[in-house]
Amino acid sequence: MLTLFAPSLQGTLRFPNSPEGRQALLQALRHHRPHLVVLEPTGPYHFPLLELLLEAGLPVAVVNPQQAAAFRQASHQESPSPPGESFTQWARG
Repeated sequence: MLTLFAPSLQGTLRFPNSPEGRQALLQALRHHRPHLVVLEPTGPYHFPLLELLLEAGLPVAVVNPQQAAAFRQASHQESPSPPGESFTQWARG
């Protein structure tokens, strides 16, 4: 499962980690025109999404999930996705 979190969303959007789900996530990202997509990898499952985002010309940062969790904890934010799910976040500057 892929989870999209954005400050402008009232929650999260979820997409299956399948070719169709990744395309739907890409369309959602294109609609919002992000300045940066932050991707927390979960094993090898993030590679197809990372490849798709890079091919689409979106700016992507892959971050260590433990560091992202520590940042969320330090800033008192809840995790937007359950453990074991890929997490994608975009931020507008």
